[in-house]
Amino acid sequence: MKKKKKIINNLIYKSILFSAISFNSFSSENIGREKVHDQKIELKKILESVEKNYPKILALYQEIDAAEGSILAAKGFFDIKLRQTYLEKTKGYYDGRYSETSIVKRNEFLGSELYLGYRKSSHDFENHESRFYTSHEGQFKIGAKFSLLQNAMIDENRLKIINAKINAEESRLTLKNIKNEIKRDAKKAYYNWISYHEIYLINRELYDLAIKRNKQFEIRVEKGDLAPIILIENERNALSRKTAMYNALRDFENSSIYLSLFYRNENSEPIIPTDLDCPRINNINKRIRKLNIEEFDQHFIEALHNRADLKLIKLEKEIEINNLKQAKNLYKPKLDIEVLASNDLSNENPTRKQSKNEVSINFEIPLQQREAKGEIAKTNARIDRINFEEKLLKESSKARLSQFKNSINAIFEINENLQKEIMLSIKLEDAEKIKFEKGNSDFFLINIREQNTASSKVTAIHAITDYFKVFADYEAEIFFNQ
Repeated sequence: MKKKKKIINNLIYKSILFSAISFNSFSSENIGREKVHDQKIELKKILESVEKNYPKILALYQEIDAAEGSILAAKGFFDIKLRQTYLEKTKGYYDGRYSETSIVKRNEFLGSELYLGYRKSSHDFENHESRFYTSHEGQFKIGAKFSLLQNAMIDENRLKIINAKINAEESRLTLKNIKNEIKRDAKKAYYNWISYHEIYLINRELYDLAIKRNKQFEIRVEKGDLAPIILIENERNALSRKTAMYNALRDFENSSIYLSLFYRNENSEPIIPTDLDCPRINNINKRIRKLNIEEFDQHFIEALHNRADLKLIKLEKEIEINNLKQAKNLYKPKLDIEVLASNDLSNENPTRKQSKNEVSINFEIPLQQREAKGEIAKTNARIDRINFEEKLLKESSKARLSQFKNSINAIFEINENLQKEIMLSIKLEDAEKIKFEKGNSDFFLINIREQNTASSKVTAIHAITDYFKVFADYEAEIFFNQ
């Protein structure tokens, strides 16, 4: 019976050991490779990859180019234009012909229009069409039109240019805003990756201890100084730890895949980091600190100055203010003035030999102004809405910053306690092992001590991870390093 139990125990042990060897084949290789693999992935490298290679950011650069193109398109209204007019009477008593070629340039100043042209007529026109007559060599003319009231300072076309420039700035700020959010997510993914790797190492160490102890217990069972049931219990414990190790490995591998969304090569292709690339959590644990009141107040001031969403809402208000200017422009009467100078090239007619100057004034006043009133009322309502949204955004930002500060300082204190708890757990575990070697303890107490130590370490890792994830939210709120 004892021989049969021994054979069964050996089979169970070998099964566990074989699984451990096959499962940790990459880990055993890493032990040798870690000595030559000194280049760990730092957070800075992840953020640089986001900046240069993240697809959504690259797409937003194209949006900026499109917005710049819209500015150029809006300015097209003021491009120099060539105008051509030709008239020919094809039937009737009069057989006049007339052609005119002009170069026209519209300008933003007073909504002006400058033109320079040449016109020529031939044959006969009716008396009321005398404006078409020129000498046989034609006539040069130069002139300008100006708006003195309505459309003097702004009109639809100038408004398009102004708003196109604001839209381009909005695109740049949207890029900044999205970059900020993506970098925040990248930081969280990075710290999750480190913590899951650390938790996996803790579970792997627990499993390795169970396998090592199983071999020691087997020898003692063979000698008869340990009950076989203890060996079976340890084998059960090893299997339980193996399951925990598999779960930890799964979490680590999934976190590596998620981190690859932010860690990309020059072709914008994801790079899945390995456990050899992962720094240890002790390296970042040293950076944990508290935030004081003075620092927090300074950060809030920086947030109001740096936040892209606050600047975006101000640009939205600026667009509506420009729309309001155009709406008030429609209230004004039109007062346009045009000056013209012309000179015929031929001396055939003394009346046409002299140069001619003309001034014309056009005045128009709207008797009903429903369009202007409606636009003004609509735009004022939009400005009021934006003011309320801006107020809420500032208040919400300060509230979130206060929450993040409280969480950061609370986690700092929790981490201090957890580090002390880990030290005490390790002392208790070591003491229990010494007692066990002297025969004053048992396997169950050692297992409990090991699990308590591991549990304290895992809890501390979660606290450290929570700290840096909250700090990532805090930095995103103040647009840190943007």
